[in-house]
Amino acid sequence: MKDLRGLKKEYGLTVRVSPRLVEVPKTVKLEPLKDLIEYAAEDVSEFRDALKVYPPEFIRDCNISQLLIANDIEHRIGERWISVAGLAFSNGPIYFDMVRPRIVHHEILHRADQQPGALSDRGIAQWKELNNPLLPYLGDAYWDLNSRQLSKVNCSGYAEVYGRHTFLDDRATVAEELMVYRGYKSPFGNNPILREKVKVLKRDYANWSDGRMDERYFADLKAGEVDRDYWKNRKFFFRTA
Repeated sequence: MKDLRGLKKEYGLTVRVSPRLVEVPKTVKLEPLKDLIEYAAEDVSEFRDALKVYPPEFIRDCNISQLLIANDIEHRIGERWISVAGLAFSNGPIYFDMVRPRIVHHEILHRADQQPGALSDRGIAQWKELNNPLLPYLGDAYWDLNSRQLSKVNCSGYAEVYGRHTFLDDRATVAEELMVYRGYKSPFGNNPILREKVKVLKRDYANWSDGRMDERYFADLKAGEVDRDYWKNRKFFFRTA
């Protein structure tokens, strides 16, 4: 399968549909797929296409080496089992029930945030200070809200309602929008809080990627010019000691 070979060659990434060779945390339940080619070929293609916007070095530095596609993934949060479309811890595979660009970018940002030294206490505090103090994170109380209640949650300064769950989901939902947006205006219009969050994330991506995901890259991304050959064709000049 071309996309499986491509993921292995370009990113050193292996795709699985069964947890047989993977140590699944006790906080995760899933239903394995019977066959990768028959049931997950489209997901593998979607994942490879979404991954093209990241330099291979960044993916490796984020400790992403396995993708596990399954059915009905559930994550235990407290005493609840929550159905999720994707799931990423600091190591091990990234789990997907369905592979869509937004979900891919969301989980990759989670993985990046959880790497040693990725986030400083100061950086976390500065991000949180961007938010309106009257609109704090909901934490586990988020899961107590039904769809009607969620539709009424004030999301000013957040990319979407799920961003009010936790600090990490606040960042990951902003990352979704940043990485999929194509056009000429800011993806967040005139919202000053979201504009600042985008600036912070861009700095983080640049730092994590050794400068590869710089302002020129984000301009190219917004213009739809980052394709699978982008990282081979663009020239980078790194300082040496």
